[in-house]
Amino acid sequence: MRIMLLLLCFLPLVAWAQKDESFAKFVNEDGTLVRGSSVTKFYERQIPVYNLQSNPTANSTVLRFSMGAENAAGVLHNNLLSNIILPQGEIIVTYTNFSGRLVRYKINMENIKVVDYADADGVVTIQLRATRIGWTYYTYTKSGLQSISSKHGWDAETNTAWTNF
Repeated sequence: MRIMLLLLCFLPLVAWAQKDESFAKFVNEDGTLVRGSSVTKFYERQIPVYNLQSNPTANSTVLRFSMGAENAAGVLHNNLLSNIILPQGEIIVTYTNFSGRLVRYKINMENIKVVDYADADGVVTIQLRATRIGWTYYTYTKSGLQSISSKHGWDAETNTAWTNF
């Protein structure tokens, strides 16, 4: 019985330790950042991202994600309506373990167009199409040193691999 109670006490820690969180940041045409609502340390003022969907193996430059109905959602919606192209963007997928928050992978994008926007009950779903998109995956040593495990990308304009990110 004690063992069962002990296991139940540690279950929330194990669940918390495996939690993925994603954050996006986009640069406007004038060079300013689109301000998000994140207050997470190191990701302040970025956009919290949920349900990230992308297909790096198919050389797709389209990705889709959900976010809360916040100021950044309005900015992205205006970009859709005005056909504004964002010069740069980055989505960082992180996870936490007992040593802290670590980056699982990053998605770098250039020349980003918002192609779809849907708002349902305070959840905004955005679809983006970038001219260039690249994924960088990371691994960590036991001592916590980060290294790149793989890196690949696609340039839709030239239909070639893109690695300059």
